[in-house]
Amino acid sequence: MKVKELFQKHRKLFIAAIIGVVIVFGIFKFIASQPANVLSYISPKFEGYNGYGTVSYDSDQVSKKIKSIVLTKNGISQNDAEAIINDHVPSKFLTDIKEMNKLADAKKQLDSIKISFE
Repeated sequence: MKVKELFQKHRKLFIAAIIGVVIVFGIFKFIASQPANVLSYISPKFEGYNGYGTVSYDSDQVSKKIKSIVLTKNGISQNDAEAIINDHVPSKFLTDIKEMNKLADAKKQLDSIKISFE
C-alpha cells in the first residue's frame, strides 16, 4: 500500500525518471551503433616511384585497434577484449554460451575485414 501511495504522490517524478533512463539508454545505443573510424591509426609509408612503389603501415597496431573496436561493439568488456587480443581468452568465453556467441560473432566480423591500398 505504501508503494502505491508513494507512486501516486510522486507520479511526475517517477515518469520523468523512467523517461530519463530511456533517453540515456537510447543515446548509448546510438553511440555504440555508429561506425568506427580507424583511419587515424593508419599511417602509410610510400616508397618507390609512380606505378612501381610499395606501401607499408604498422599492421600490428591497426589490427589490435580494429580487434578492440569489434570486440567491444559485440558486448565484450574492454578488459576482456585486451586479454583476447593478447591471446589470453578468459575462461567464461569457453564455458558460457552467451559469451561464446559474442566471441564467435566478433570473429566472423574480424574475418571479413580487409585492408588494401591502391
